[in-house]
Amino acid sequence: MKRQHLIIAACFAFGLMLGGVGLLVVAPRSAAAKWVRDTLGVSPSLFHGSDWENEDDDELSDFDAPRDRDGQSDLNHQEAMKLAAAEAAALADPHALPKGISQIDGEGGSGLQRAVLVNGVWIPVYSPGLNGPGGALARTEVPLTIASPSPPAGKVNQPYHFIPEAVGGTAPYTWRGGALVAGTNFLVNPNTGEITGQSPQPGKIPLKLTVLDEAGAEASAVYSLIIKTEEDLAITTSTLPAAELDTPTTLRFEAVGGLAPYQWSLVGTWPEDAVLDSSSGVVRVTPRQAGEFSLTIKVTDSLDTPVEKIIPWRVTNGLDITTPAALPAAVPGTFYETSFTATGGTAPYTWELTRGGFPQAGWTLSADGKLTGVAPSFDALAEFTLTVNDAENLSYEKTFRLAVSALLIAQPSLQKVGLAWSPAQVRAFLAAQGLQAAGFSVLRDGNVIYQGTGTNFVDHGLAEGTRPIYQLSAQLTDGTELPLAEIEVLVKPMSLQRGIAGERGDPFADRVVSFQPLTTGGYGASAIPGNVTGPPDGKSTFSPAYRATEVASLHARDGAGGAIELAFVDNIVELGPGADLTVFENVMFIGGDANRRFMEPAVVSVALWPGEWHRLPTDVITPADGTPVDLQNPFYYAQGIAGRNATTGGDPTNPLQSGGDSFDLNGAMGIGGLSWIRYIRIQSTGNNAMVDDFGGEPIQHSNDPALTPLSGRGASGFDLDAVSAVHY
Repeated sequence: MKRQHLIIAACFAFGLMLGGVGLLVVAPRSAAAKWVRDTLGVSPSLFHGSDWENEDDDELSDFDAPRDRDGQSDLNHQEAMKLAAAEAAALADPHALPKGISQIDGEGGSGLQRAVLVNGVWIPVYSPGLNGPGGALARTEVPLTIASPSPPAGKVNQPYHFIPEAVGGTAPYTWRGGALVAGTNFLVNPNTGEITGQSPQPGKIPLKLTVLDEAGAEASAVYSLIIKTEEDLAITTSTLPAAELDTPTTLRFEAVGGLAPYQWSLVGTWPEDAVLDSSSGVVRVTPRQAGEFSLTIKVTDSLDTPVEKIIPWRVTNGLDITTPAALPAAVPGTFYETSFTATGGTAPYTWELTRGGFPQAGWTLSADGKLTGVAPSFDALAEFTLTVNDAENLSYEKTFRLAVSALLIAQPSLQKVGLAWSPAQVRAFLAAQGLQAAGFSVLRDGNVIYQGTGTNFVDHGLAEGTRPIYQLSAQLTDGTELPLAEIEVLVKPMSLQRGIAGERGDPFADRVVSFQPLTTGGYGASAIPGNVTGPPDGKSTFSPAYRATEVASLHARDGAGGAIELAFVDNIVELGPGADLTVFENVMFIGGDANRRFMEPAVVSVALWPGEWHRLPTDVITPADGTPVDLQNPFYYAQGIAGRNATTGGDPTNPLQSGGDSFDLNGAMGIGGLSWIRYIRIQSTGNNAMVDDFGGEPIQHSNDPALTPLSGRGASGFDLDAVSAVHY
């Protein structure tokens, strides 16, 4: 539960906004000291010796400056004023850095709220809850830490090099490589930590890195250095033979590449009696239901490289559904109608919905197989299973996907428009007419701006207020061209304020697609969607958003975490160089100490089309020799995890000023081929509910008993403030 601490921090920030330390200097002395004690929860000795300190207030005697035997302050008025002036000067010093930091990547905030960016982590320059020498304001002293995520994998017979990074402590550093040096032909440079070498054999090399600073401090990290084979691991099975109902069947799966031996596992939904030989990839099963199914198989090699594949499987019983699984798309806000067909068995047929749901309430499926309804006004993807029954009680089921979307999506943003056409929808549309596309072209106002085989791109250089008209055509395999869609777009002005429909856009997430906390009625749930859309409410490093109208809690407990999905409606998130979007959570610093960071982690996935998620790979780094994980150290959550950085209050679209957690989407799993996205999914990790993608380490979550972050309800888990595009 962060709320009490966040209220304290917010009050502190309010004072700073009204004049910072100066406000405390001019305030009545007893009132100022009481305000610090009661509201900040820290000793007024934070500003020890300043003019507002009250020597006569018995109520505050525990917080008074040290006194001599005569009861007089050991600092006279002149000394106190000098110290207050020095503190004010320190707050105004634009060049001050946390102790142990000499190089930074960015900075945001000002004065006491100033923070700097180092290796993806925002570090406050000051720790307002601590006292420095003589009661002066404490500058944050960063402890020695290895700040690198897991090293990238290498390949056999190829030169390898990787330079780990350390922060904090007292430079220069000295590095040791543990077993890496003793048992392999790899070397660790003791001055730079650079790992170099080459291996003729694939394998998983245990890597224990230790760094020592000049003062004798030591930090360590455990990695696995993966040397892959020349051929990547892949599942080669793409089809399975059709099976007959109630007949014992053997399914064989095969893989190539990677480093054998392989371990196979079943993922998702399989028939209850399916039995897998995990070493051979052979599954024995007796199907008890006819239909078309999607079976997901997973193989892992001895390098712990996982690969999954979805393979279709048919079980026949003389009755069959002939309607393709990918249905023609429904246009948002319009009436939709389609009919399902079957063959075999004994007519007449009757149809029923057995799993899933239609795009929204009010849709109906008649007994003779006609589906009708009005599509929602927004894009959506419905997946549902229908069963057909014949006159002899034979049945057959099939799962369908129905997208609510125009064949051409055109979404405006800052002097640009994101364009996309779903390959599944286009294929289904053309297949219904016996056609097939070899490529596509897009025209803007009659001029060709795209030709190729892709499915999305971004049109740049458009003036605000213009209304370009886009036309999508398919280049068919017979050499002819078929127009598919036409759409007009208004390129609206953009601002950093919340957008106004039809008038102005913004770079922030605009709509909540789904909200799945672990329990209902949690903190901020009643304020959805306003508290998680639009610009971030967090004002500065020590003034995070905290009200229920500003954040929504996803919840966390051992083994589970809640999730939320949002859409960008009046802008796009373009995949450009560097970070593409930033997620803002209300990270806090316990007791005003920048080295006691309370974090609630979450993983991030993005999509261009509903349901087609691409997850950012995650990585957590544990210390060596059984040292407990420090869950207050943001470098533990090394890669792909949100919830480790506070906002700075800077421009939320500039990841070098904004704070929060910024992500380069080009590294998301399977994202290749996408130039922009419009959906984001954020899932609280819970505690030990997920493992990372580099070594399979469980992702841990703080369980500070004072904050009850793993209750699975209320204010537990990741608290979303906002999501902002960087390239929009």
